[in-house]
Formats: sequence, C-alpha cells, structure tokens
Amino acid sequence: MVKLMQAVKISSLKIGSDLQVVTTPYPDAVNAVLGKMGMAPTTGIGNIAEMISQVRLLVSRKLHVPLSNTTVYVIAHHSVGWAASGFGYLARAPFFMRILVGDKVVPQDAVDHHEILRTPLSLATGTESHPLTVATAMPIVMGVWNDTGEICHAPGPNGMPGGYPVRATAEGVQVFLPDGITLQEALRINEEAGKADGVERISDDGTVFFTEEVVTSMKDAIGYDVKPMRPDDVDERAREIGAAYRRTLSEKYGIE
Repeated sequence: MVKLMQAVKISSLKIGSDLQVVTTPYPDAVNAVLGKMGMAPTTGIGNIAEMISQVRLLVSRKLHVPLSNTTVYVIAHHSVGWAASGFGYLARAPFFMRILVGDKVVPQDAVDHHEILRTPLSLATGTESHPLTVATAMPIVMGVWNDTGEICHAPGPNGMPGGYPVRATAEGVQVFLPDGITLQEALRINEEAGKADGVERISDDGTVFFTEEVVTSMKDAIGYDVKPMRPDDVDERAREIGAAYRRTLSEKYGIE
C-alpha cells in the first residue's frame, strides 16, 4: 500500500488532479498509517460496512418494522466486527450506534446495542466473503463516480482509524456523523478499539506501536520479537515474519 500510494501521488502530480483510491487491505489501520505519511487513500471498503446490513436486519426484526424504514449509524473498528462475528471479546472494543426508525431515534433501552452485535452474524469467511466485500464497495464507488452523495459506511476514510458513516461524492468521501457525537469522540472510540486488534497507537510519522498482548503472543507462537514498525520497515519485517513462520513449522512440526 505504501508503494501504491507513492505511485498514486506521483501520478496525481503529473496529471494535475487528485486520484480517488479505494483500498481493501486492513484499512482501519493501514489507511491511518498512510494518512500520517500524507498519502491517505480516499477510503477503505469492507469491515464495518459488511456488518451494517445484518445489523439493520436484526433491528428490523426486533422492532417489527420494515427494513426499508430502518437506518443505523455505526462508528466501529474492525475489532468490533471481528468480535461480533464470534472471534473476539466485544466488551474490549468501544463503539457507537444510533438506530432510527423513519426519522425517530430508537432509545437504547428498546434495542440493546451490545445484544445486537452479540447476535451471531452469518458472515462468510475466507474467499467466500469477497462478494460481500465487493457489494459494500459499490455504494462508495458509484457515489463517487456519479456524485450522488450516497450515505454508507466505510473503514479508513481519508486516513482515519476505524470505520464511520460516510457520504460519497465526486470530491471523495466525507465522514457523516449523526447528532450526538463529535468527530473527536468518534476518533477516540476507534483509536481505543484499535487496541483490541493489537494496535496500541500510531505515531505522527506512521510508526505502529503494538500492544503487549501482541508482542507476547507472537513471541510464544513463532519466536518473533515484535518491535514498533516504521512504514519504511514493512518489506524487511515481512521477510522476518515469513522466516519465523517457516522456522516454526520446521522445528515444531517437521514441515519443510
């Protein structure tokens, strides 16, 4: 992604116009790193967007209202969707949810937000999830292409950590927050939730600092000592981790 965005930046300068770039590789954190480097993509896709349709469906069923009359606004990191899918512990990752039926806000005592996210999501995994990811991208791509102002959800818009409601126009995407929450609070929620994914913080130069849990787990699993990672170190770090995996497979399991 660093190399791609460097190429995009050079191309934009040559044509005299900014290029819109939609990304998929873990945009909740990767786009935040790229944003610190001054070359944020337009937005990411997937992650938060993949759970929105099912959250709306669960709300519609619980309140016995038409799906078409149900709107949800969610601010959440990849870690929340991961936990909601049954792979993590939801309480570790803060999030924000606003539910509307028509133009009326539904109070939380009518629909427990944690309960909604704890309801097992029938999301596909692996390559079977790719059509869903593509489907979440289409409102963004078509909103930008046709300048429709489509409101949807996306991770990593404009180099921000985590996921948000966004409006897609020919100018790109802009975070679209409901009443009752500020952008500063939304950023705080996603930065804190990033820790449940192992990202302690991202410094102003794009260096990623990892949680102690990640450091310990990687050392126990493959004997790799995780240190803070600067963007310039990505290629070397990938080689180191690959070598550590191969060494572990060989020494622990006899797999060459």
